[in-house]
Amino acid sequence: SDTTSMAIVTEYILVYAKNNAEVTFSKNPDSYDKKRYRYTDEYVDRRGPFYYDTLDRGGLQYSDSLNYGVTAPDGSVLYPHGRHEYVNDGWIWKWSKDKVKWGLENGFCQFIKTGDKYKLKYKVYLNVNNKDEIIKRNAPWKNIIEGIMNTNATSEINKLFGNKAFDTPKPEALLKFIINLGTFEEDRVMDFFMGSSTTQAVAMKMDRHFIGVDQMDYVDTISVPRLQMVINGEQGGISKDVNWKGGGSFIYAKLMPKNQNFVKEIQEAENIETLFKIFYRMKQEADIDF
Repeated sequence: SDTTSMAIVTEYILVYAKNNAEVTFSKNPDSYDKKRYRYTDEYVDRRGPFYYDTLDRGGLQYSDSLNYGVTAPDGSVLYPHGRHEYVNDGWIWKWSKDKVKWGLENGFCQFIKTGDKYKLKYKVYLNVNNKDEIIKRNAPWKNIIEGIMNTNATSEINKLFGNKAFDTPKPEALLKFIINLGTFEEDRVMDFFMGSSTTQAVAMKMDRHFIGVDQMDYVDTISVPRLQMVINGEQGGISKDVNWKGGGSFIYAKLMPKNQNFVKEIQEAENIETLFKIFYRMKQEADIDF
């Protein structure tokens, strides 16, 4: 807010893959404008609503086989670009002659009258493609994530713990986007720096398995208690978006620090003789050289 020119508000998330050919990303089910599908016909139960699109196009990929005439309801012959005769002006039909015939017979193509002229259009249905095959309409996610602010994470932590218990939390909505992008239900999510357990909390709410690793003191005061709150059905973060009701479980284990017992013995050693004995056992048991 104190910039004198342009505020830089973008951040970056790096995506790595060991083998890009084996990566499967989810698709965005809200990638289309639902309001655009505003018409219905007798096929609505199966095909869903639709919108009209133009069947002719102009461009560099001209094909003479797609520059043909179609007979309109008034008996006139309609060519691409509103013509009524064959002219190579670069405009063609998007579909072949046989497919247009099939489209007119099966409700995929329709003549629309504007004034005293007809235009040939085709219907883009929500639930089927132009071969009348059932589809789930979606598209790849875009590289811009909008509507998620990192500042939301602090308020989420405050609501859970009553104070700013963690300095660098991430918002649950961001982790929801990332987890949804690269995993599916029952997949395993791993976070080597679990911090305040945002990743694990979101994974649990999204029906994923998870593994979290950390070695800081806040594991007992923040990370584990947060997951216990999730199991108890806390309603912060994405809980309402995914209709989270609580449940689930997790196993919490601590790794025994290597040679920690030796450290304790050295600290408590009362004389040099005891220290030498400890060093000797360290050399024999822990393969530590001096």
